[in-house]
Amino acid sequence: MDYKSISQYEHKNVKITLSNNFWYRAKILCVSETTIEFISEDGKNVSVSPEAVIMIIPLEVTSNDY
Repeated sequence: MDYKSISQYEHKNVKITLSNNFWYRAKILCVSETTIEFISEDGKNVSVSPEAVIMIIPLEVTSNDY
């Protein structure tokens, strides 16, 4: 995906699927042209390139624990 499409999800809870078939429930922390940084629901900080993202689905989460 391109970073402009992903940037609309910045600071939101999402399910993010990567090109290596890994997926995360996460909160996107920041988006740039080269990097997407997010924190997964198990507390891991992850950085990937926008090109590594296949799909993002917004989630409705009642708490901001991650």
